[in-house]
Parts: sequence; structure tokens; C-alpha cells
Amino acid sequence: MPFDDFVKLLHFEDEAEGTAFLQQYGVETNGPEILRSQLIEPDSQLSPRRSTRLVESKLTTPVGEAVFGKPLPPNVALTPTSSFNNEGYFIGIVKEADPVTG
Repeated sequence: MPFDDFVKLLHFEDEAEGTAFLQQYGVETNGPEILRSQLIEPDSQLSPRRSTRLVESKLTTPVGEAVFGKPLPPNVALTPTSSFNNEGYFIGIVKEADPVTG
């Protein structure tokens, strides 16, 4: 497998991070290729890092769109209604009025 494809596939920040990961498992790289001569189980894991490039690429969208997962629907202004008469007695639930777009 080409090394560049490996780095992109596992979303490493750069080639140095990909190389460190492979060396952790005893896999060597020779220029653009990965040499699969041996694979060892490491005694310790690499410490997790914040993926700066991935996080900063997401800063272009508003938080609402990131949470909602797609562009937000247009804002709809609702007209307030009251379920009470002028004397403060409950008159029942008022049917929802048609939203007024603003």
C-alpha cells in the first residue's frame, strides 16, 4: 500500500505521525511504500493527540449546523398567544397560529 494512501486513510495529521504509528508496530517505510516485513504488538500505546487540521476544518460551519448535521431551516417567527382571558382565567389551549416568516 502506498504510504500517502495509508496516511489519508487513517486521517493522520501528516506523514511524521503516520511514520510514528507504523514504527510503534514495527512496520518500516521505504519512501512511498510500506514494508510489511514484521508486525509486533507494542508494549504501550501512542498518546492520543488533538487532530488540529480536522478540528479547524470544521470551524467554517456554525455550531447549530454541526449539531443538526445539515443546513438549518430558516428561522420562523411565531406570534405569541395567551390561553387566559383579560381577567386571568384559563380559557383553554389556543390553536397554534400560522407562523409568520420574518
